[in-house]
Amino acid sequence: MKICSIHIKGYKQFQDTYIDFTDPKTGEPVNKVCFIGKNGTGKTTILRIINEFVDCDYFNIDKFFWKNCLNISFLIKIKINDQFLLVFKNFIFELLT
Repeated sequence: MKICSIHIKGYKQFQDTYIDFTDPKTGEPVNKVCFIGKNGTGKTTILRIINEFVDCDYFNIDKFFWKNCLNISFLIKIKINDQFLLVFKNFIFELLT
C-alpha cells in the first residue's frame, strides 16, 4: 500500500492543501518521503492524518478530526495492488479501477 496524494481542506493551517507523493515522470507513488520545515508548519499534523487513516479506528478518527473543527475535508488517494482507494472525510470508501 502506497499513498499517492492527500488533499486537506479547512483543518488547522491547511485551508486548501494538496500533497502529491508520486514521481512526476512515472506517476507511480514514491518509496520514501521526507518532510522538512520550520516548527509549526504542519509536518506532524500531516503524519497524524496519514496515521489515522492507515491505522483505521473509526472512533479514534472521529475524535481526532472533529473535536475542534466542524467544516473540514480530507481526500487521501492510496494505491493497493494496481488499484486506487479514495478515502473521504465522511469515511466512504470507493475502489477505482
